[in-house]
Amino acid sequence: MPESIPFESTPLYPSLAGFQANAQFDLPFWRPAPGTSVSEIAILTNGFLEGVESTEKKRNQVRQRYDLIAEELVKQGFAAVFLPLPFHFERGNDITAEGRFAPLERLRESGSYLYFGGYDQAVADIKKLVAEIWTQPKRFGLEALKRIHLVGYSLGGAAALGASASLGDKLASVTALCSTWGIAKIKPEVIERAFGAKYRFGKAEWKDAMEQLEVHKESFDPVFR
Repeated sequence: MPESIPFESTPLYPSLAGFQANAQFDLPFWRPAPGTSVSEIAILTNGFLEGVESTEKKRNQVRQRYDLIAEELVKQGFAAVFLPLPFHFERGNDITAEGRFAPLERLRESGSYLYFGGYDQAVADIKKLVAEIWTQPKRFGLEALKRIHLVGYSLGGAAALGASASLGDKLASVTALCSTWGIAKIKPEVIERAFGAKYRFGKAEWKDAMEQLEVHKESFDPVFR
């Protein structure tokens, strides 16, 4: 079972500041057995709409992918820490009603949350976590920090790439899984099939999100754009 490390995200935009669970939460953390000298750590980030389930049991079932990756890293002598996207997993507890999912509630309010409350905030969170690991390595189970690695899936992988653009030699490697994406090219029918029945997020909602993103496009960083 992973340990927990408190983390505080600094909201980039006023519209994100009102969600306490999104800003203050625990990071699952794995380390090798006591007495093992550890000098490398991997930061894991998830994909869009993973871990938005309404119960802790369901969220934990979805997180098994990252548990397994972390456990394998520990076997190889690494520490690992899981940083969820904004409004995902425990960061989505601002909305608790059954069948209502925080990331989609944010997108229904404003499609630009895919950027402001997703990618852009995730990039900032990754950079903040990297800085904390470098300045407080023992807090993360590291005797002498040598290398930090990023491992991101889908939107989390894109955020890892975006963060790495300005982190330079603070990172040893970046692995983006299934993150070759072009969201503006995704057909509304595909969204309808994937998310319509379960999440009630279909063609109309996707169209609204894309139109709102287009309005803000010139302000986005080059990786997202």
